[in-house]
Amino acid sequence: MTRPIARIVHQTADRLRLRITTRRGDPTYFDRLETVLTEKLEGHAVRCAPETAGLLITAPAVDMEKLAEAAAEAGLFELSGAPISLAEAMSSPVRRASNAMGTLTGNAVDLPGAIFLGLLGYGVVALARGNLRMPPWYTAFWYAFGIFTKSIADKTFADASFPQTPPGTGT
Repeated sequence: MTRPIARIVHQTADRLRLRITTRRGDPTYFDRLETVLTEKLEGHAVRCAPETAGLLITAPAVDMEKLAEAAAEAGLFELSGAPISLAEAMSSPVRRASNAMGTLTGNAVDLPGAIFLGLLGYGVVALARGNLRMPPWYTAFWYAFGIFTKSIADKTFADASFPQTPPGTGT
């Protein structure tokens, strides 16, 4: 069984914040994590937050080598040296919301689809009410079109990244 990956979110000499996203919402895992690391990392304060998948370690000087060794030895996680990028941190909640929307609608509508429909509807209502001012309805249509075409382009790119064997070739 593979261990979850702990990614560095923030690091200074006396403070380290990690995120273990695959264990988000798992209080049993984080209780064990806090207990084991508190035992093994003398002089380090360890706090966990299962609801955010966060692990905060503070000490006069956080010993990364000792942390990685203790986590590996206990089978808790693998420490990733690459911090979470700003784009990843900001897009993660949006990605989760889109996945949740897809689950609720049987994958008929994802978040870009819902935004597209909402903006398109807003534009139609604005036109029906006689609100022909340029920014409101035109902007709604423009954004709806942009979101729709971007989502199609993203899906097309994702499909092209994983070519499938043509039917009847047998390979």
